[in-house]
Amino acid sequence: MAFSKLSSLLNGRIQTGASTLPQPEHRSQDVGHYDPNQPRVPKGVREGGQWTHGWLGAGWVALALSKARKRIELWRQKHARRGLWGRIPDPKQSAVARTTLNGRPVYGPNSGHHEYKAADRIDRREKERILVEKYSEDLRRRPINEFPGQAMKHAEVTVLLRAARRNGGTLAGQTLDVEVDRKLCPSCEIVLPLLGRELGNPTVTFTDSEGRRFLMSRGSTILKRLDNQ
Repeated sequence: MAFSKLSSLLNGRIQTGASTLPQPEHRSQDVGHYDPNQPRVPKGVREGGQWTHGWLGAGWVALALSKARKRIELWRQKHARRGLWGRIPDPKQSAVARTTLNGRPVYGPNSGHHEYKAADRIDRREKERILVEKYSEDLRRRPINEFPGQAMKHAEVTVLLRAARRNGGTLAGQTLDVEVDRKLCPSCEIVLPLLGRELGNPTVTFTDSEGRRFLMSRGSTILKRLDNQ
């Protein structure tokens, strides 16, 4: 099965040899006054999208993260299972990611959540098959040691796949902010850029539950950390 193959690839140790995937371009920071890596205020607050600097940018990120957590929690409450004594808590390992596409919110849970649908499973398995066929040799060479190959079941993947389905199967030309209520794992740092290439190379900023921010853009094969490490 595609997932078992992808899992085994992501579980492999480092092998020698250079990756055949194209590496991200390095652009001079002295060209004009435009810096594509300068942080912007995240969407979800009034100043969303504007360029920002230093501690002020960190403050906006914290504010947007707080609002994102509230929106995700409201979604969890709306879609919660109900029992005789009220709401049944979601599984502890469940995660939910959120983005906005064409002005409409898109939510994506991980595969352990009860709102994970058959369409999500079918789409995920098809993308797993594609990634195994196209990137198997390169995945074996990535410095990921023994991290599990579970990333395709994670909320960050689900929300991108749902957004693409809503947009005719592609995210080409889209700029998205994705918030997730769990920590982004090392396997996601590897799989998400490859998945992004198959969805049309959108520009996506991921913000996880710890406030860490990652940028995926221009078909790069890595996620770029935007916050101080």
